[in-house]
Amino acid sequence: MAQIILIISDKELKTILQNKLVSSYGFDVLTKETVAEAISMLEILPDIALVVCDIMTGKEAAVKKMYDYLEKNKADFSNEIKMVLLSNDKTFYPNCHIVGPQPNHQKLIKHIGFLLGKDSGNLDFFYEPPKELNEAQEESKTTIFQMPILSKPVAQATTKIKFDQLVVEYLPISSKYLLYLPETEMNFSAYTRFKKGNEFEYNKKITEGTILKKEDLDKIILRSGKEIYIEKQEFSMAIDYLNSLIIEKLQNYNLEPLHRVQLNSDSYEILLDVFKKLSFDKSSIEIIKELTKSVDQMANSPDCMELLSIEYQKRKICYGYAHSQISVNLLLAISEKFSWQNDISKNKIILLALLHDLTLRSDRLIKLHHRYSEESKNLTEEEKQIILNHADDAATMIEKMVKSPQELLVLLREHHGVRGGKGLSNILNTTILPVNMAFIVIEEFVAKYLAIIDKNILENKENETIMTKQQIDSILNEMKVKFEKTTYREVTDRLQKFFAYA
Repeated sequence: MAQIILIISDKELKTILQNKLVSSYGFDVLTKETVAEAISMLEILPDIALVVCDIMTGKEAAVKKMYDYLEKNKADFSNEIKMVLLSNDKTFYPNCHIVGPQPNHQKLIKHIGFLLGKDSGNLDFFYEPPKELNEAQEESKTTIFQMPILSKPVAQATTKIKFDQLVVEYLPISSKYLLYLPETEMNFSAYTRFKKGNEFEYNKKITEGTILKKEDLDKIILRSGKEIYIEKQEFSMAIDYLNSLIIEKLQNYNLEPLHRVQLNSDSYEILLDVFKKLSFDKSSIEIIKELTKSVDQMANSPDCMELLSIEYQKRKICYGYAHSQISVNLLLAISEKFSWQNDISKNKIILLALLHDLTLRSDRLIKLHHRYSEESKNLTEEEKQIILNHADDAATMIEKMVKSPQELLVLLREHHGVRGGKGLSNILNTTILPVNMAFIVIEEFVAKYLAIIDKNILENKENETIMTKQQIDSILNEMKVKFEKTTYREVTDRLQKFFAYA
C-alpha cells in the first residue's frame, strides 16, 4: 500500500486529505508537523511514495529541507518519492508538482491519485492561479509529471560535470525548438555535447542575455544534431518558454500550407521526443490539442497529399508526421461513404492517426515497424518489445495523461488488429471496430506509398514524378489480394475509386 506524508499547516485541508485519500484510493496517510518528523518516518517506512507540504512550515523552509534529504538519500529508497507543493513559488526541484497555495480540494485529491497511478487525470487538472498573480509569476508556473507506465521507459538523460565543487547537470531537448526562437534576448543558455575520451563535454552555443540572429541559430541547429542541452536549474523555465513558441505558431491559422506542413512535422518530432522521455507538462498537452487542429486544417488544404509527398522526398518533414497526415487525409476522404462514419467523430480519427505511433519513440522505428516481419532480425530485443507493445502503450499513456473517451482508447489499442494491443496481427480480425479495419488498410497503403518515395531517393530519382497512377494502382491491386474480407475490401475499393477521381 502506498504511503503519503502530509506536512501542511492548514488543519482543515489536512483532515480532508487524510480522510479522502484513504476512502478514495486506500492510501496510508501520515500527518507530521515538521520536516524532521517526516524524515524520521522516511527512515523507517519503505513504502512512502509522496510528500505533500507547504513551502514553509512555521519558520522552516520545508521544501528545500525535504528535497535536500530526498536527493542525498535517494539511493536508499526503493521508489522515486514525489512531492506536491502547496505554493505559487517557482521551483527547479524535479518530481515537485506545484498546485497553488489554495488548490481546489477535489482536484488536489484526484491529482494525487493520478500521480500515484490511481486516477486517469484531466486536461484541466492544473490549479487556477489567483487573479492578482502577475505576469512574471504566471510564466514561471510548471507542473511536470512523469509517466512510469511503459514496460521499459527511456531514462531522461542527465550528465553531471564537476567544476571544482560545483556540479552542473544537463538535460536534453529536441533541437527542433531552435527553429522557432525569435531574435530576442535569451533568458537561458544552451549547449551542444561532444564526446572526449570516455566523458562528455559541453560547448555553450547560446549564452543567457545575448540576442541571436537567424543565421546564427541556423548554424547551431546544423551542428547540434537532434538534441541540445540545458542546465538542469534552467530546464523548466526554458521548456515552458520554448513550448509556448510552438503553441503560438500552431495557433496562427494564416500560415501558408508549406510552412504549416513543416511546423506540424517539427511539432510531431517534439512530441515524439516527449513520449520517448515520458515527461509531460501542461504545454505538452496544449501542443497535442493545437497540432490536432493544425492537422485538420492541413487535411482541408488543396493538393495537401502532393505537398506532403514533395516535402517528404526532400527530407523536409519526418516519416511519422507524413504517415499520420496522409492517413488522416485518406481516412476522412473515404469515411463519409461508410455507415460507421456516423458513430465516430472527426476529432477521434485525427487523434488516432496522430497519437498511435508516438510510443515507438523514434522516426526510424515508426518506419521499420510496418515491415516488422522482414526487419525483426535487424532489431534489438528492446526494439522488438517497443514495437510489439506500442499500441497498448499508446492507449495506456493517453489514459494516464487525460480523461479520454473509452472509444479513443480502444481505437489506439487495437489499431494493429489485436485486442489488448500487444503484438502485430497477421490475420484480418473482423471483431474489431470498423474504423480500425479501415485504418489498417490505409496504414498499409501509406507505408507502401512512402516506401516508393524512399526507393526513389535511394536510386537518385528525386527529379522523377513523385507518384504515378500506375504505381498507385499497383499498390492497390496488391492490397486487394491481402484485404479480401468485408470492411477491409470495401475500404480498398473505396481507395481505388478515390484515386481514380483524384
